[in-house]
Amino acid sequence: MKITIDNLGVVRHIEFDTQKPLSLFCGPNSTGKTYVSYVLYSIFANNLNDYESAQLNLNTAIENHTLLPNDNLVFQNYLAVAYNNLAMLQQNNLKDYESAKINYIKAIKIIEQLPESSKSLNDLATAYNNLASLQENQFADYESAKTNYYKAIEISKKLPKTHKDLNNLAILYNNLANLQQHLNNFKSAEALYMQAIEIRSQLPEDTSVEQNDMESAKDTEVPNALSKGVLAKKSFSQKDIGDAFGISDELVEARFNNTKIELSPLDDIDFLPKATMLTVERNSIYTFKTELSLSRNDLVDKMVAYKDKNHSDLLKVLLSSSRRYPVAVRDGIKIANDLELSKKFKGELFEFATNLEQSLLRGRVDVSQNGDVEFVIGDNVKLPIQLSSSIVKTLSSLILYLKYSAKKGDFLIIDEPEMNLHPDNQILLARIFAQMVNMGIKLVISTHSDYIIREFNNLIMLSGVSDNDMQSFSKMGYDKSMMLKNNDVAAYMFNFDKENLVTVENLDVTETGFDVPTIDAAINSINEASEELYYSLKSRQNEKEH
Repeated sequence: MKITIDNLGVVRHIEFDTQKPLSLFCGPNSTGKTYVSYVLYSIFANNLNDYESAQLNLNTAIENHTLLPNDNLVFQNYLAVAYNNLAMLQQNNLKDYESAKINYIKAIKIIEQLPESSKSLNDLATAYNNLASLQENQFADYESAKTNYYKAIEISKKLPKTHKDLNNLAILYNNLANLQQHLNNFKSAEALYMQAIEIRSQLPEDTSVEQNDMESAKDTEVPNALSKGVLAKKSFSQKDIGDAFGISDELVEARFNNTKIELSPLDDIDFLPKATMLTVERNSIYTFKTELSLSRNDLVDKMVAYKDKNHSDLLKVLLSSSRRYPVAVRDGIKIANDLELSKKFKGELFEFATNLEQSLLRGRVDVSQNGDVEFVIGDNVKLPIQLSSSIVKTLSSLILYLKYSAKKGDFLIIDEPEMNLHPDNQILLARIFAQMVNMGIKLVISTHSDYIIREFNNLIMLSGVSDNDMQSFSKMGYDKSMMLKNNDVAAYMFNFDKENLVTVENLDVTETGFDVPTIDAAINSINEASEELYYSLKSRQNEKEH
């Protein structure tokens, strides 16, 4: 999908390609990079996906196919896929968990009734896994979840021992082990974890169990009527702009009257992924989340004060309060206040996150029973986030996202990830971002860091290194999981033109990476100044000596 933005503040025009795994926004301050990031986040996060239409499409397709002969095995498989698709939509997007459970069960029944030779075991295992996950996480029906995880495992054992199938089996064992651990069945959990590890030992090193590759119904080739997923709306209204920036309708009219934002789906089944944005305010959100929550109490007090007054006055108070911050910041505050609940479920990249925090922070970012963020060091010494170092404050939001929320296919937008980081940690962070991209997280990064950009260029060049040469680069801390293909990277250069407006240039990303002219110019300028000053100083010293 392509998103076209015209006349957004100082930004004249930008075409953003959502298909690129890694996108970088570069350029001077005040050139609109954060504006564009806010808009992208708002598009992804504010339900511009037309889930109701998608549900209608799937229900219509199911209705049509139930009229076909039951002995048509191909159509019966397609019908099961459609029910599974519908259930996933209801579970993940519409939060209609009862309907989701009913439709997972329908999908399972249809496949179970097919002759053994016609059953899609992959689809059946997936449906059992999806149902088990729903029962565990939304209904707390742990016994049913346990039963269905076991069924998914038994079915998966019958599949060919390809790398993908073995990886999926390891994921199922891991899911069941997590559940058993939650139920305090520690011996069972240990045995299941060992099973997962044993299966993993049969796989190549670059196959990750953290990437939940359980084949989902939406990836299965089905007739168009059944495969219609979530249709993205094609426009972004003035109200949406107001929500994106957290500003009044009057200011939208004055500042963004000529703004035009269009979505161009690549096909009829384009859909928008789940998005998270780590704004520059992330350092403060966890520190001041209690104070920010107290503002809701202030709002209640204001509403009480207006109880006998005009309803339109009360509406103005509500609107002014609801748009106090950009939607990305508001959502960040909401996440901070919901951490106690989020912690109950491990994300797909939990292990990756724990390794990351040990290598970068030399400690552990945790959430207390009260939902407060803590930094745990040494012999279980717990520091409140406000007393931790600046690097911990900066990276805690990324760590918590990876631990409890991240899923393959997500869109993660990070504004200035280099904040408070020494150059060596900026370089390490670039490598971590590359690993996240290769795990299926799509990244949009706005940065002023030459270290991050240069390291991305190194990782692009690393993808062209032979296996023999890779051994020498491994001594520098590189491995294959950090490789970036130049075709997977988009770089956007924001810069002022002669009319003091901003043009956005798509930079060429070659096999050696890309150059950012404004950063190169600043580096060259300071280098020239240093040389001039050095030779001037040396010249004066020589004159004094003679």
